[in-house]
Amino acid sequence: MPYCRNCSQAFDITLKEKDFYAKMGTKQPSHCFDCRMQRKYAFRNERKIYNRQCSLCQQQIISSYPADAPFPVYCFDCWWSDRWDGLSYGRDFDWSRPFFSQLSELSLKVPHQALPNPNNNQNSPYVTWADWNKNCYLVFSSSMCEDCLYSEVLVDARDCVDCTNVKESENCYFSIDLQKCYNVKFSRNVKDCLDCNFCFDCADCKNCFLSYNLRHGEYYIRNVQYSPDAYVQAVERIMASRSELVRAWDEFINMMRSDAIHQFARQVKCEDVEGDELYACKRSFNSFDSREIQDCCNIIYGDKINDCADSFAIVDHAEKCLEVFSVNGGYQNMYGYGYWGKSQNSRYSNTCVSSVDCFGCIGLKHQKYCILNKQYLAAEYQIMVKKVLEHMRKSNYPTYAGQTSEWGEFFPVQLSPFAYNETMAHVYYPLKKEEVLARGWGWRDENDILTGKETIHGEALPDAAASVPKGMTDQVIGCADCGRNYKLIKQEIDFYTKHTLPLPKMCPECRFQQRLALRNPRKLWPRQCTCLLGHASHQGQSVCPIHFKTTYRPAEGGEAKVYCEECYQKEIY
Repeated sequence: MPYCRNCSQAFDITLKEKDFYAKMGTKQPSHCFDCRMQRKYAFRNERKIYNRQCSLCQQQIISSYPADAPFPVYCFDCWWSDRWDGLSYGRDFDWSRPFFSQLSELSLKVPHQALPNPNNNQNSPYVTWADWNKNCYLVFSSSMCEDCLYSEVLVDARDCVDCTNVKESENCYFSIDLQKCYNVKFSRNVKDCLDCNFCFDCADCKNCFLSYNLRHGEYYIRNVQYSPDAYVQAVERIMASRSELVRAWDEFINMMRSDAIHQFARQVKCEDVEGDELYACKRSFNSFDSREIQDCCNIIYGDKINDCADSFAIVDHAEKCLEVFSVNGGYQNMYGYGYWGKSQNSRYSNTCVSSVDCFGCIGLKHQKYCILNKQYLAAEYQIMVKKVLEHMRKSNYPTYAGQTSEWGEFFPVQLSPFAYNETMAHVYYPLKKEEVLARGWGWRDENDILTGKETIHGEALPDAAASVPKGMTDQVIGCADCGRNYKLIKQEIDFYTKHTLPLPKMCPECRFQQRLALRNPRKLWPRQCTCLLGHASHQGQSVCPIHFKTTYRPAEGGEAKVYCEECYQKEIY
């Protein structure tokens, strides 16, 4: 069993993974799954945005890069325009130096896109890794949404605020993992529900409150059915008061942990898979939050892809891709990100659009046969790539984990254009500043975060939505949790008023962290079903003997009821 070069922990490389890496013509991974993901996440900044000038048109813009970034940054219109050509930055390959060093120098010259949005958004200047959105604010990794605020991973959502991983839903608030819902608040793992609050694992329900594991229920409170009038009276009293909502939230958390039955994995219409939050997937393992993926492994947020591994945010019929993220279609792209517009046969590149056979390129559009942004004839390119690959196999590049050969490794973290604490790596794999600097990675002190300038503290905000004073958008609020200052926009105040919700006393970042803590980690542990109800499948034993891999940590076994599929189905349906 190999040991990870980054964290030194032993990790397993399955036979399926070995076969896939051999098929792709590259070496087996030297890092464990978590460290491989951490390395890619270190190149993705979703949540940190800055004011600065476009380096071409000089207009004030919103950007993922601060004003002191050491490379040019272009606004959306300038980057996608024909006012510049990525080939003009091309350079000869220097056989005396490591490839990664040359790629790093190229990255300092080529213009970077201010916000990494592959397609246009309308009246949504504060969104990243997002496309086809309208009237959205601080929404990340989302598509085809309208009037959504402070959310991430939304698809076809309307009027949703503070939500995570929500699809085809409308008028939802502070909820996680929703599908086809309307007016659902403070809930998790809910599908096809209407007017529900504080619900967990419910489907096809209406007017349910503080309930779990319901199917086709209506007018339930704490899993007990009420008359319509009694239900409305009880719920209206709680929903309009922050103090009552806080008590209901605490009860909701305890309900999920102690009372609700948890399906070991949410897998719908799947065949031969291992992972969680999977829909219509086949022959795929260690994958999460994906739909219609086949013959894949180690995938996060995949959609309609085949034969891909060790990647995230990869969609639209991409095939045979390895160690990539933010990929839209295409074939056989490896070790890079931002392969948009069905790019093909490209390696070690980023933000290349509709390009074919590119190696170590940045910011190219509709090009082919390029190395370090220099174009070659087709025959020359094939010869050059073979020489570059051999050079990378022999070259060593210094990393935190020591010298490593370049071929078969994703970009080293120190090549990221972002500081570590600006990226999603810091969200999922948080490190202290001293730890980051000791590894030779970048850190940005958050001097732009305003504190101590509040005109009102979060704890002093009105308890009821009806009590919101005029001029609230001018107030600077001090977060009741971290102390960070933040402001409210009219669009969100209108939302809270419409839904009779109190104003949030915590800043958007703390609210995001609160939602994130409710989602299971993307990691599988072996566990045994905890059902004690004596089904036939127990074979006469007091505890169900079925074992499985689940995202619920074994340490939670004394609290959460985690059932195998058969026991879950018998209890819920």
